[in-house]
Amino acid sequence: MNGQTLSNPAVERVQQLISARQFDRAEALLSEFINGGNASAQLYYQLGVTKAMSGRQHHALQDFRRAISMDPAFSEGYNGLALALFELGELVAANDVCEQAFTLSKPCIKLYSSWAKILQRMNRLDKAKDLLEKALLIQPNNLTLWCNLAAIAGELNDKQTAIACFQRALQIYPGLVDVHGSIAEHRDYTSVEDEHIKQMHLALQKAVHPKVIAGVAFGLARAYEKLADYATATSYYRLANGELYKLAPYDHAQTEQQFSAIKNYFSQEKLQQLSQFGSTDDTPIFIVGMPRSGTSLVEQILASHSQVFGAGELNHIKALLLRDGDYLADDFVSAQFDVGEEKLKTLATDYLRLLRQYDRKSHHIVDKMPHNFRLLGLIRCLFPNAKIIHCQRNKQDVVLSNYKANFATNLRYATDLTAAMQFYGAYEDLMAHWQNVMPNKILSVKYEDLIKDQQATTAQLLKFCNLPWQDDCLNFYQTQRTVATASASQVKQPLYNSAVDYWKKFAVYMPELQL
Repeated sequence: MNGQTLSNPAVERVQQLISARQFDRAEALLSEFINGGNASAQLYYQLGVTKAMSGRQHHALQDFRRAISMDPAFSEGYNGLALALFELGELVAANDVCEQAFTLSKPCIKLYSSWAKILQRMNRLDKAKDLLEKALLIQPNNLTLWCNLAAIAGELNDKQTAIACFQRALQIYPGLVDVHGSIAEHRDYTSVEDEHIKQMHLALQKAVHPKVIAGVAFGLARAYEKLADYATATSYYRLANGELYKLAPYDHAQTEQQFSAIKNYFSQEKLQQLSQFGSTDDTPIFIVGMPRSGTSLVEQILASHSQVFGAGELNHIKALLLRDGDYLADDFVSAQFDVGEEKLKTLATDYLRLLRQYDRKSHHIVDKMPHNFRLLGLIRCLFPNAKIIHCQRNKQDVVLSNYKANFATNLRYATDLTAAMQFYGAYEDLMAHWQNVMPNKILSVKYEDLIKDQQATTAQLLKFCNLPWQDDCLNFYQTQRTVATASASQVKQPLYNSAVDYWKKFAVYMPELQL
């Protein structure tokens, strides 16, 4: 079998349904085939893919395992199982599956790429890089491999290598024009006559798909911004975000409804009632706030302390809730969400197990997922002794910074300035609720205060976390660790004040920021 595509027209129909994201119909059809006596490794694999793509990775595990049991040399089965475990935060198990696959089967190229992705998340960048380079010896013209290698170079702050990898991908397939945005992010410009700017203009003329148009437009916007031509930069930022907004418009009424449900459920009385069942473990330090509010910087400062490990943006709480069916498709805790003593203890135990995959020795491990500000009620119940740090930054700077970042369709509000300003207001209201129902349990750190008085703000941060002073926290930019966010390059240099009130450079061209 070994992952070959079946010619059966019914199976082709399943693949069409998966492509159309009609997962329920695809799953029903696959189950019909399997129960009808046509079970095969390929069919179980397809069933697992269908469940995983619909966000049901936990249920997909059994199907991938059945596929492997039917055909121990089925490389794609191992790949599906490893990726499902990865999405569930089971990094060690995912890594073990990849190791097993490389000994029992001839690995497909996808498995090289998936294992590199897992190793990258485990901060084993050298081995991830080595895997991708080996895979490129097998398929030197594989675009995904070159782009993944570029991403690792970016994490290592090796801009020249990242650019070279993206350019190689463009040489192989000139139609991959959306990588121009990534190239522009890594390089500088001194003139509008720069050859890369000319290439991006030509690429934009040929682009058709909204995401491709957006990718090129973001690149042009970054280039003109670096040339201090904020008017032209704005026009391309508007083009890029406008294309993305078409694909995934934002519904602020839905946000208000969801945040209201969260506030109504997590009252002060509910928190007091449930927190007595939580874990007393104080290992986690949670950093929350709006994206681009200084969360990566605060994590880097803490991770420079000898007693703290910075694990980056972790999706484990969401993954555990998805596993137990307590998360809505739009990523918010449902109004019907309910927990008791047994469930809280299970969630806390599972979360700590996942957290310790990153580091076994440090007293504290930082979980820096900005949007976890929505889950602070649950976090408080799970870990009443854990420290929670809320990063704040000027509203206009946050909104602009998100607007300039290509989050694709992952942050719907970010692609529209008015929507982003509305979302920021809802976020502030929810944070005010958390401060009210759990007084003195959340430390707010303002980005501007950190820039103005680094030592005093750092001292406040360490004191809150019950950590002794260490000078390394002031020299955070010298700490050797990988940062896999849009702020990777910023945290590798000393503090600078040029990002404070940066929005004023765009104020004339983006009047929405002044509303």
